[in-house]
Amino acid sequence: MTTIKTMLLFTSLTMLGLEMNAQNHPYSPLALEGAHWWVVHYYEQHPYTINDSYQYVIRGDSVLNDKNYKKVFYRDLQDNYPYLIENEILAGLVRDDTITHIVYAISFNFYHLESVFCPVEQEFPLYDFSLNISDTVNFCMTNNFGTLIVDNIDYEFRYGQERKILFINAEEPFIEGIGSGYGVFEWGLGSKGKNNNSKGWGFWLENYCLGTDEECGCQWVAMEENENVPGIRIYPSPIIDNTITLMTDLPINHPLIIKIFNITGY
Repeated sequence: MTTIKTMLLFTSLTMLGLEMNAQNHPYSPLALEGAHWWVVHYYEQHPYTINDSYQYVIRGDSVLNDKNYKKVFYRDLQDNYPYLIENEILAGLVRDDTITHIVYAISFNFYHLESVFCPVEQEFPLYDFSLNISDTVNFCMTNNFGTLIVDNIDYEFRYGQERKILFINAEEPFIEGIGSGYGVFEWGLGSKGKNNNSKGWGFWLENYCLGTDEECGCQWVAMEENENVPGIRIYPSPIIDNTITLMTDLPINHPLIIKIFNITGY
């Protein structure tokens, strides 16, 4: 009986401590303008072999079904110089529900999410930071990796501030406002098969930065060739009555071809 009482007291104190921490640490949103994630996909060899380095960046707003989202762009990076950007595409949309502490996403080109059967072009929960100890993780991103349980919850200083950390089995933890130790729109490790020639694989979050490309040390390949190309902004956004206004930050003194796409890339 004494042991049971001790366990109940310990559990109560733990939950009380988590509640006090939660009150002292307001929710850290993930969908922030200027968020940059560097992600590495590697093969599990000795030494590890980097297969691909890429980046996600949040830039701009969108409204869909009366909900406000941030646009997420996927960028190919030079493998040897992972701060040089080769190209980018609109990958999807994200938003935070700051009341429920759930991050929602819509995938257009989140390839790693599509490979684990997350929905395409419809909203789904990406992360849930309201989970408690012993809760089961139930995200489409993690469903292929067995049953995941929240083992522990803590608050740690990561990427510039105190953040809520959900520790999951023996996996990389979920990090509020960031994603996980694996990245942001990818998850997990793949073990080697029985064939000795088969490779294990994995992801890791190499870096995170909040700021402009310049502040985060990013630069486009052959940027000097694009310095004299005027930036063009569209008003209003979203478009009203099929009428738009184009505004440039430099004079246009040579012919330009302007292509306008909707949020799905068409």
